[in-house]
Amino acid sequence: MAQTRNTPENRRDPAPRPTDRVFDLGKRTRSIRHGRQAIQELAHQVTAAVVETLDLIGIVHRVLRRVLHKRHTSTTARHRANIVNAQAQTTPADMLIWVRVALISRVDRAVAGLADMLRAVGHEPVGVLTTALGASRYGADSLAGITSQARDGFDVVVAGAPSRIAPLLAALDADVAISAAFPVLIPADALDVPRLGIINTHPSLLPRYRGPNPIAWTVRNGDRELGYSVHRMDAEFDTGPLLVQGTTPIDDVEAPSELFERMFALLGSLLPDALARVETGDRGDPQLDAQASYAGFFEPEYAEIDWSQTAAEVSRQVLAWGVAARRPGAHGALRVRGDDAAGGIRADCADGALWIVETEPA
Repeated sequence: MAQTRNTPENRRDPAPRPTDRVFDLGKRTRSIRHGRQAIQELAHQVTAAVVETLDLIGIVHRVLRRVLHKRHTSTTARHRANIVNAQAQTTPADMLIWVRVALISRVDRAVAGLADMLRAVGHEPVGVLTTALGASRYGADSLAGITSQARDGFDVVVAGAPSRIAPLLAALDADVAISAAFPVLIPADALDVPRLGIINTHPSLLPRYRGPNPIAWTVRNGDRELGYSVHRMDAEFDTGPLLVQGTTPIDDVEAPSELFERMFALLGSLLPDALARVETGDRGDPQLDAQASYAGFFEPEYAEIDWSQTAAEVSRQVLAWGVAARRPGAHGALRVRGDDAAGGIRADCADGALWIVETEPA
């Protein structure tokens, strides 16, 4: 048999090696030796898709939380506590939209209460901005009560003048600030310091009872419910766009402590809705200025009780002073009941008797 010599003319190329095989990938042909680059590109695409999906989930959650959150205004402390506990149990911790919150307040009880509310719904209170101004209205003890709350992770800064509010607020490095019971108008340069702005809490159904004394005027006028509004803060007192409102009954309240308890419970049920709107960039709903009224300080003459009034009128007057924002000066206080179950001093009114069960020196 003749043998073919292995010459350049009759030598055949060897079969293609596996690494040289090509594949058609959607109208593109690539050598498998470039597969690593293709896989890396695909991984980047998948990562980008996952990030976009997580962003979408966050947006959907914000909308759902706003739609599904129920506004509660229960009449008993036990029922209100059950509402808060139920919300905490039905909202997974990893689904909460966590924000850093700075508080702005001159009242120690407001600071402590708001901080607890925020922690209960998964937010982080990072500190409070307060001021030494307003001592005659809130007392020196309240400022001391605020500064005593400072600890690791919760700073207290004290503004000596309105011009110091913006830089001190910036130092707290918060996403949003919440103001409650603060006697100083927040300057315009401070309003945009937190990236989500500043919101204010006001105990009335704004625009009714704008001003420093809304709770007391609610009682004095015999309103059966106490309103509460959470709104975006603007350049004036109590005029910014509304985020959420609610009410709680107070017609059976006898003592200031009970009224404040219901007020804080109401605020606790409203605050998650307000923060949900803020987190989505919602600017809120404008107030109707034509419906506005002003709740100023009481006139000194209202401190004197006219016992020729009805028992209901006297009771409202006593309770109104017990929750009133006060100017400097003497303000003695009473606590009265409509029966003698707790003893006390009988005082006859136009249509019946009241019993004075507690007094405070002027």
